[in-house]
Amino acid sequence: MNSSAESVVSETTFVGPVRTTAAMPIAQTLLWSVRREIWENRSIYIAPASVAVALVGAFTFSLLRHPEVLAHLAGMDEDNQRLALVVPCGIVAGLVIMTSVLVGVFYCLDAMYGERRDRSIFFWKSLPVSDLVTVLAKMSAPMVVLPVVTFVIVVATQLVLLLLCSVLMLAHGLNAGVIWRQLPLPEMEVVTLYGFMAMTLWYAPVYGWLLFVSSWAKRAPLMWAVLPVLAAAIVERIAFNTTYIWHMLKYRESGFVGAAFAGIGERSGDARHFAAFIPLSQLTPGAFFSSLGLWTGLVAAGLFFAAVVRMRRYREPI
Repeated sequence: MNSSAESVVSETTFVGPVRTTAAMPIAQTLLWSVRREIWENRSIYIAPASVAVALVGAFTFSLLRHPEVLAHLAGMDEDNQRLALVVPCGIVAGLVIMTSVLVGVFYCLDAMYGERRDRSIFFWKSLPVSDLVTVLAKMSAPMVVLPVVTFVIVVATQLVLLLLCSVLMLAHGLNAGVIWRQLPLPEMEVVTLYGFMAMTLWYAPVYGWLLFVSSWAKRAPLMWAVLPVLAAAIVERIAFNTTYIWHMLKYRESGFVGAAFAGIGERSGDARHFAAFIPLSQLTPGAFFSSLGLWTGLVAAGLFFAAVVRMRRYREPI
């Protein structure tokens, strides 16, 4: 074997089906690192998909047991037809998105802690992949990959439910056209995508904090992520009779709604209609992307990100 061939072999590392070299561009290295996170954490797509399948099964069972619901839907006026169709789609989107948020939380808690616990960090650090790229890939999982996967699952599940309703209505001799005529499906998906994107950006400091705890804690990262914050809120309440920390936590949980949508809490009418459908006219991307809460959260997420990179570089395995 000549010297050039030996050089290629010496600089080549095999990672499963992936082959990386020291000369691999950063973008390509990041792409393969993100793919590795997906391969190693299949709950990113299995958990939302499982919830979606369960919801489809539940709605199917309900419609088969109570076919009179479809006849009642066909006899409604247009406004009530629209409401009756929008509510199940909103329930599906809400439950699948909630599942993805929980997956993101537990993924972040284990992302750094897991490789330190099983000492696989020694193997990963031996590869020509920097700590910066590795942490960026791990941060991309809850911030980019999970939202994209979840949105695709939400849209697919809603389409399956609508097709199922159409087939059942046709089987009972009813007009299935009311489903596609009354349901503002494109508008709903735009609102869902926008709202999910706003929520993900709003939760960036939460994911950053969880990754930091995961990179620092020697055991029980969930406890270290939650108890100090709760303890601080309790101490503040007892010592100063104030609730600033508690209100800050509540704001970080749901403050994106008021920033991303106009008129939340001001609309009158059926509460179910409000909860399930928000028109495009209520989207306020300008106000959201200029809100102080968003940018302070992103700055905090950036600080946590830098701390995680440093912790991965110097923190010892468990």
